[in-house]
Amino acid sequence: YLGQAALARFGADQVAKGYLVVGELPQSGAIPAMRTEGQIAGFLASCPDFPADHLIRIDTKNTLQYSFQQMRNALGRIPPGVPLMLLAINDQSVTGMLRAVQQAGRQGDALAVGNGADELETLAVEEALIASVAYFPERYGNYLIPLGLMSLAGHPLPPAVLVEHLMVTRANICQYYPDFPCQERAP
Repeated sequence: YLGQAALARFGADQVAKGYLVVGELPQSGAIPAMRTEGQIAGFLASCPDFPADHLIRIDTKNTLQYSFQQMRNALGRIPPGVPLMLLAINDQSVTGMLRAVQQAGRQGDALAVGNGADELETLAVEEALIASVAYFPERYGNYLIPLGLMSLAGHPLPPAVLVEHLMVTRANICQYYPDFPCQERAP
């Protein structure tokens, strides 16, 4: 999603000059690392010629404040005026990264996609935050209970169960989060 949006906004030539900054959480282990690597793979699927040396990984420590500090440090290595494409392990981290971009006066250069879709207010108002992946962990029981019942009944379990994830944007936020105050935002 980020790659497609960056190409549409900046064009392929500018994207190739830009930087992909990935807010990771390496201390969390393999599963979060797979999520982050999936984000990168998705971006590169849309931008296969993106220069490898323009990918910057930062440890976000899973917090807004630490992400802000690390992004502020990373901005010192990125030339002014080039596209900044941001991904992070969660919405708090990407929000911190965006705050650093704003403080540097570079918000017009940035596009970001978060993870978790749990910073709905930020998603609704932050122009550079174009989407966030929603996991809906409150629905995991819909997958786990049938597996438990299958196991108790002695049925073989599938080798994997895929959980549906959705891309939440400003345009569809109220569709997936009906309790969000959407009516107050209508023009």
